[in-house]
This record gives sequence, C-alpha cells and structure tokens, in this order.
Amino acid sequence: MEVRLDDPIVSAGPGGFVSVALASTTSDLIITPSSLLWTDAEDYTLGKIFTLTAATVIASHTNPFVVTVSSNAELYTGFHPSFALTLTHSAPPASPPSLPPILAGCSPTEAFGARMNRETCAAYQLSSGLAAYPFFAPEGDLVGGAHPGGICFFNVGDMTMEFRNYAQISLCNTHSCYCAPHPPPPPP
Repeated sequence: MEVRLDDPIVSAGPGGFVSVALASTTSDLIITPSSLLWTDAEDYTLGKIFTLTAATVIASHTNPFVVTVSSNAELYTGFHPSFALTLTHSAPPASPPSLPPILAGCSPTEAFGARMNRETCAAYQLSSGLAAYPFFAPEGDLVGGAHPGGICFFNVGDMTMEFRNYAQISLCNTHSCYCAPHPPPPPP
C-alpha cells in the first residue's frame, strides 16, 4: 500500500518530520515496515510503501488497521488519516509449467549453420510448451549483416527463451540450442 503526503512538512525549526505507523488488529495480517518516516529534508510527494501480507482470508467487512501519525509539523499534528482499502483474496501465483524435455542441444557449429531467425525461435518456444516464459531478444530480429540470423535456446538459469546474435554462440556450450530448420509441432 503506497502512502503519500499531500502537503509539505513545515515545522517551527529544522528537523520537521511526519511518521505514519500502521498496525494490524489481527495476527493474520503482517505489515512491513511498521512505520514510514518523512523528514523536511526529503521530497514529501514521494510515496512510501507498506507491504501487507495476509496469512488467511480476512473478511471484507472488517477494518484490521490501527493508524498512528506522529509529527512536529503543525499541519500533521493530531491528523487522523483514512485509508480506503479493499481486501481481496488472491490465490498464490501459479507455478510455472514444468519444463518439457528440450531437444538435444547442438554444437556451436551446428547452431551457426542452422540460420535460425527470431520468428522460428518464437515458434520453438510455443511448440516446446514454453509460452509461459519470457522471450528475450536483446539484439532484435538480426536480419541484416554478413550472417543474418542467430541462435535460439532456453536459458534454464534465467527461465527465458532467448534469441541471440552469433557473437553469443558460446552459449550453445552451456545451453541446449535449437538447431532444426523448422520447429516441431505444438504439443497436443
């Protein structure tokens, strides 16, 4: 939950501050950090974040929060903010699909000879059941130059499908590069 101040921190002397503490009335809600602090030396318009983690579903009609504001700035002294929160239950993120068996890798020489293009690499991603993972092609389409095309592989460490230029050919020594000129059909 992001909290922002609407007005500057003005106090009688230097060292003006506003502290907003947020606590839970239920042990099923964990709030970190427990308070946020702004000083007159920083930009008051920058939001600061409370992270809320619910161990169980909290009924939508409950108000599980206690808010305390401390300040030596006249505008914020005695201020009682209101928070409009909608608590929703969300399932934990789905586990990524298990990795299908990746075709036997080819050597750097075979990968260079395969003349893979970005579209074929993307088709390999879909046909291999890896569509849930990001596609990474930092050098673009690689259609021009003396050796158009690139290498295509699934980076198990980063969990990304990658299409890279031939200067990265040594990656075929540590990853299973795809080399067939046409991707296999998609899984059933």
